[in-house]
This record gives sequence, structure tokens and C-alpha cells, in this order.
Amino acid sequence: MPKISYDGYPSGIYNLTEFLKDDIIEIRETACTTIIHLFKKINRKKGYYGSLKYADISESDIDFYETNFAKELHVELLAISSLKGSGYVRGKAVKKLSQADATSTIQFLIYRLTDWVLSLNQSAQNGL
Repeated sequence: MPKISYDGYPSGIYNLTEFLKDDIIEIRETACTTIIHLFKKINRKKGYYGSLKYADISESDIDFYETNFAKELHVELLAISSLKGSGYVRGKAVKKLSQADATSTIQFLIYRLTDWVLSLNQSAQNGL
């Protein structure tokens, strides 16, 4: 595990997301495990938004993650994507989280129940 996983801060996720799409598999996987490790350091709702709303994640990235990462990693990346500032990205992530068969998604679906985009509220409700 890279040193940044232990010594880094969740705010560093912003600088690592571009490596999730790297052509070299080892770089992608290392970036993914590092990001997830930093993500798990966040212990309050405000910490999620401050660390993730500006992350470099697009709608097409969500499809890329599904194709290129194991299911458990993909679900974690969906949770991260559901906290992105873009309503389009959040929307796609919430729809995919709703379809995922993992209890870890519940927390992030609940967060979206208060989203100002009404279709996200509905998708989160349907997922729960």
C-alpha cells in the first residue's frame, strides 16, 4: 500500500482520480486502492462533500470503472461519484448504487434523499 494511503488526507483524492483511467493497469489499481483508503478516513458527512465534490469524475468514467474494476471497488467508486458536485454524475452514480447489491450503498443513498435534484431523490428512494 502506498505511503499516501496511511499518511495522506482525503482531500488528496482530488489529485488522484485522473489516475483511475490510466492505461497502465497497475497505476489504475494502485490509484483505486489509495483513493478508497483515503475515502474511508472520512468520518463525517461534511468531510465527504469537501473532499469529493470537485473530484475529476465524469459520467463516462462511471462506465469505465464498472468495466475495469472489481465489483467491490466499483461500488466504492460509485459511492465517491455520488458525492460529486455535478448533478449528472451524482444521478448516474445513484442509479448504479441503487442496483448494487451491497449494504455499504445505503449510507450514500440516504445522503441523496436530500439532494436538490428531485430525480436524484426519487432514484435514492427507489434504491432504498
